[in-house]
Amino acid sequence: MAKRTDRPDATGPLPPTSAIDAAETFGAMARVVDPTRLARQVLEFQRELWAIGLGDSERAPDARDWRFRDPAWESNPAARRVAQTYLAWADALAGSIDENADDWRDVERARFAVEMLSAAAAPTNQLWSNPAAIKEMIDTGGESVRRGFRNWVDDLLRNGGMPGQVDRTRFNVGQDLATTPGAVVYRSEVFELIQYQPSTASVRARPTLLVPPQINKYYFLDLAPGRSLTEYAVSRGIPFFTISWRNPGPEHADWNLDTYVEAVLQAIEVACEITGSDDLLTLGVCAGGITTSAMLAYQATAGDRRVAAASFCVMQIDW
Repeated sequence: MAKRTDRPDATGPLPPTSAIDAAETFGAMARVVDPTRLARQVLEFQRELWAIGLGDSERAPDARDWRFRDPAWESNPAARRVAQTYLAWADALAGSIDENADDWRDVERARFAVEMLSAAAAPTNQLWSNPAAIKEMIDTGGESVRRGFRNWVDDLLRNGGMPGQVDRTRFNVGQDLATTPGAVVYRSEVFELIQYQPSTASVRARPTLLVPPQINKYYFLDLAPGRSLTEYAVSRGIPFFTISWRNPGPEHADWNLDTYVEAVLQAIEVACEITGSDDLLTLGVCAGGITTSAMLAYQATAGDRRVAAASFCVMQIDW
């Protein structure tokens, strides 16, 4: 069976709702930040700054906070004061939120915004305030700064200005990822159905269909040999099928939940036809699990019993 290659990601501008979300977040912060509470936090922060300056503050990073693991954050007086000032400021910012506000949604939005702001302002994010980065610059003769500048330019040109998490050139679907042998056995406008090659002398009569999230890739459950649910399934004699969703573009703006439910039903029909089984098992993950639950609700009303059992991972049904 031929190994499959995946389509490139669809890219485009941020949806216009991003501005609306930002306005809602700032509105939530205005509603849950009490002026009296904020004034109290400012006063406490000023007192803590005085103690930090005198070297009397005992504030220290959480032992689980990997950002401050370098010994210099404790042994170097200047670095220690920088970390303590940042932590005091972040605590004051978080403490200004009224956790008992009327609308819990406002509290959650404000907390999220504060966490993002605090994380972005961390001294570990800047070369001049990160002792570990300064030492690396000295040890490499400036090479670490050159690499960082090159990565920054690459992110601006190829990643929409967002920090890259991995070197994408090192991963190719079918070569470094998704290496379990399989082939596309059905293709529609919405999805492709992959059937994996058995690795046992015999297989079970009833197949399993994986329904992955529409916002992810099917191969996140087939990362590499030894770290692959797909590989494990076929090694246990399970006839395994996976849906690979199409990355929709602007021309697919009319797609909705019905579109994806119909696609899962079509995948079930094809898998049953190929294996000769009257029914199958489904594994829905994340948004794919939500889609599967909607599909099961439809089947219940239609008297369709082709799903013998359904399993779900990393998802919620009752919101």
